Amino acid sequence: MPPKKRQGERVQALPPEDYGVSSIPISPHLGALGRRWALRIIADIGFRNRRRFSQLLRSNPGMTPRVLSRRLKELEQDGVIARCGPKAKGPARWKLTVKGSDALPTIMNLIAYGARWNANYRFLGKAPVVADMSQHAHAGVRPPGTD
Repeated sequence: MPPKKRQGERVQALPPEDYGVSSIPISPHLGALGRRWALRIIADIGFRNRRRFSQLLRSNPGMTPRVLSRRLKELEQDGVIARCGPKAKGPARWKLTVKGSDALPTIMNLIAYGARWNANYRFLGKAPVVADMSQHAHAGVRPPGTD
């Protein structure tokens, strides 16, 4: 815990390891993006053009309608997505805002990272299945554990 400051006294900053927490505060800055399913929802809207509730639900096996509804509300409140089209008629459609579109390159980097370093896993909406990657070397660099 940082020392208390007395009237007229300067407090010297403690090294991060003395606080007992990480010096890289990632979680507070993520907002709704840090919640489970949020990045998949954004990727579905941005990359796969899934805009309706039913499309998003079908695209993410294991996600319940209640969780999807909550995430959509949180992402909308955070300014990442917005409703488009008439609100009174028909099902809601969603689009990315500028803030949401700014997350797409980061999501793309995570996808590329996973493809490179976890390429021996295939995800089929179930538990990961280990694939034989012995014939697929990428420019001589192989993910750890595939030697």
